[in-house]
Amino acid sequence: MQVSVEQSDGLKRRMKVEIPADVIDQEVDEKLKSLTKTIKVDGFRPGKVPLRVVKQRFSEGVREEVVGKRLQLSMQEAMEQEKIDMVGQLEIEDLQSEPGKDLVYTAVFEIMPEVKPVGMDEISIEKIVATVEEPDVDNMLVTLRKQHCTWDAVDRPSEEGDRVSFKHLPEDGEEDKQSGKLILGGHEWPAVFEESLTGVVVGQEIEINHEAGMMKVEVDEVSSSELAPLDADFAKQFGIADGDLDALRQSVKDNMSRELDSTLRNSLRHHVLDELHKINPIPVPEALVQQELAQLKKQHDDEHQHQHDENCDHSELDAELAERARKRVGLGLLVAAVIQGNNMEAEEEKVLAKIQEITAPYQDAGDVAKWYREDPKQRKQIEFIVMEDQVVDFVLEQAQVTEKQQSFDDVMGGNS
Repeated sequence: MQVSVEQSDGLKRRMKVEIPADVIDQEVDEKLKSLTKTIKVDGFRPGKVPLRVVKQRFSEGVREEVVGKRLQLSMQEAMEQEKIDMVGQLEIEDLQSEPGKDLVYTAVFEIMPEVKPVGMDEISIEKIVATVEEPDVDNMLVTLRKQHCTWDAVDRPSEEGDRVSFKHLPEDGEEDKQSGKLILGGHEWPAVFEESLTGVVVGQEIEINHEAGMMKVEVDEVSSSELAPLDADFAKQFGIADGDLDALRQSVKDNMSRELDSTLRNSLRHHVLDELHKINPIPVPEALVQQELAQLKKQHDDEHQHQHDENCDHSELDAELAERARKRVGLGLLVAAVIQGNNMEAEEEKVLAKIQEITAPYQDAGDVAKWYREDPKQRKQIEFIVMEDQVVDFVLEQAQVTEKQQSFDDVMGGNS
């Protein structure tokens, strides 16, 4: 068997394989001879069918079978011989399989790139540092009290902080829309709704000109809020059985610290891996990109299944998802190369610590943690996160790192 490999575009390779005709012919003859002992043909006793009859009737089908099996075997042997790390599916081109002639074909496929991350000492990282201070806890308690506030109807024009309830007044032939409620200043509705419903009173009819067109509504109620009192009953709503306010405060601070640490770590991880990717541009197999792209599209469709617009131009979204898929594949290859090149393994202590971190907010944290530890699929996901964290730490040990102090609000507000 003769094998020759030539490079095509990027990671694409063309491998030409030639198998001598006598190898194929011998296998075909052996197969036909074995059929004479088992095949049933009218006019002949079992096991007594002449070889010439078997060849006349079954030669073509037997040859196709032999060629098919030889294609699979020869490809495997050729890949091993040339030490090729193929990815994705291959295509067969220029197949020549005429009787009496060599079996010749060309296999077209992609290979995995050789990845050797370098330049980690040239990476500059600005590491954000922040802690939860007592004023941050005060602000969070106010936020929680707002979330558990009570609403009382007021007889005055609406103002910021008020809740306005309204109902749609359909015109003739117009589809009736659902009534709604919005909090002025809550930024949960388009700005035009908040602007139009500021300064209104109960019973007032107004027209709101928004993206979907003109909408006429009537104000049903204007309500003002009163913060939930910071007392024992309030504390009990957050799992503080005895209603102790100091315990509530500590619990809130602990939760804030966990969220802050997680946000800082995730931000740092993305920053480090982005810099590693920038300094190590690598070609990526299109097969892996397409697999990743399919997952991203499915995820996007699942998240926006109620926002489908047949008239929308999806070309910009498709391009964005394709670029994201390409980057994720590249990062995955880089992370895998760092892990393999440095013989890294997920440290058990860090795996258990990560499980505890993830499950801490749950009321039944012990049961959830047990599930993560014992379910193979979930544990594998945790191990991957730990391994990625270890890669980030490995890069940070070599990179040039400077720290920048920020407040809790700066970090959690998305300004980090």
